[in-house]
Amino acid sequence: MLSSLPKLPMGHLFVLSGPAGGGKTTLVDRLTKEFPYVKKNVSYTTRPIRPGEVQGVDYHFVSKDVFLEMVKRDDFLETVSLFGHLYGTSKKAILGELEKGFHLILVIDVEGAHKVRELLGAPLIFVSPPSLETLKKRLSGRGSEKGKSMDQRLQRAVFEMEQGENHYDYLFVNDELEVAYEIFKSILVAELHKRTPWIETNTDL
Repeated sequence: MLSSLPKLPMGHLFVLSGPAGGGKTTLVDRLTKEFPYVKKNVSYTTRPIRPGEVQGVDYHFVSKDVFLEMVKRDDFLETVSLFGHLYGTSKKAILGELEKGFHLILVIDVEGAHKVRELLGAPLIFVSPPSLETLKKRLSGRGSEKGKSMDQRLQRAVFEMEQGENHYDYLFVNDELEVAYEIFKSILVAELHKRTPWIETNTDL
């Protein structure tokens, strides 16, 4: 029901993290299609666009020079360097959507998640694969990771899963998509019905 994720005077911010290939994008896409007041934040990155990705939908793909200029202007809420590429979350985009009453999901790395938690107190949600072997199969299936790149992704996944187990508010396993989606949705419903606001109404970032 749409009333389960209502529009509020000030939107809520949620952070979703998990290893590449863990199903984050699929879960968020389903949620935003079902609920009109939920949006996925579009981060900035310097990595090359992949086949099937859309500029401004999957990421804002920019050059390293443009990204560093944005850093100088203090445009980002958080930034992280992963596998030789830079990623960042725009302050202006975040605050603009929240002020309109939209609930925003940040799909970001564990390091950026801690920064957002520190600044805004947003709940941290972690989605984990059933196993590293399953994750490897998923990464192999999408064809974006091979050889050394695959090894780096799996090593990073071990670190991220440790962070999820020890430092996140919510942790669930994406083994069966339907079950994982219902868990993910229930977390947002519960958070939106808390009596204590997640963030102060001031936006002096």
